[in-house]
Amino acid sequence: MKIGRIKNLIVTTKAPDVVKATKVVLPYLEKKSKIVLLCNGALAVREELISALKVAGIYSEVNIILGSITHGSHQDVCRIKDSSKDERSSYNVVHAGNGNLYVESQSIASVFQLSDSLSCEYTSSKEMEDILWDKLAANCVINPLTALFRCNNGDILQHENSRSTLQSILKEVSEVATRHRKEAFGLDDERFSYDRLNNFVENVINLTANNKSSMLQDIENCRSTEIEYLNGFVCKLGRKYGIPTLKNDELRESVSDLLTTGSQDVDRNFSEIHYIPTVPMVIAPLR
Repeated sequence: MKIGRIKNLIVTTKAPDVVKATKVVLPYLEKKSKIVLLCNGALAVREELISALKVAGIYSEVNIILGSITHGSHQDVCRIKDSSKDERSSYNVVHAGNGNLYVESQSIASVFQLSDSLSCEYTSSKEMEDILWDKLAANCVINPLTALFRCNNGDILQHENSRSTLQSILKEVSEVATRHRKEAFGLDDERFSYDRLNNFVENVINLTANNKSSMLQDIENCRSTEIEYLNGFVCKLGRKYGIPTLKNDELRESVSDLLTTGSQDVDRNFSEIHYIPTVPMVIAPLR
């Protein structure tokens, strides 16, 4: 089958897979093709993709477009044909919650807007940065804590000391985001103040109470997580600006331990979380 040239490439993979997936189709991109990133950790993924495109010598020939999607979904268990077992299928996806889709390209937004259910809006590049930092703040709390507690989003705050942990995470995110906003855009304001981020994240938790985070799904299926593109990105910028990110560093280590030691000793250095779930991890084949 002959593959035509790609004008608009929409990337919806997990964050660690973006560069690898994009490299496969690089020979088919047109000059000035748009690469649309719709994934968690898009700010960190953009940096990684830019580096890869520069190495490939085509960075100047393509446009990276950032997007943010807040629709909730997860894979569900179903009966596989010709099998007596219930397994998770890549083609059995539950739309767990309506959300919005934001894209910093009018032409790309016009395509998504052909589907009313996507609720797509065009937004400026500056507004997109703000949206993605808000989303990053929420993901830095919800994803690792649901993975550690093995719970849905709404149950996070039911665990001992979880609120103080949330506050510690967001204080670090607030300081890093505020400094980055000043250094990158020359803006010195309260857009990413702790109080605002705290209210935003708690609202997201309540609105997505019944959702199962992508990181929890990864842990249940023994897949690599996006922790380095979420809390890891905050830690990376913290080191760049000389800002301590102790709690986010602890989360990185604790989530990484989940795939190497299961649920044992994940609180080794995680001082404020004492509840360690005893439910065994679901072992599923990697697909």
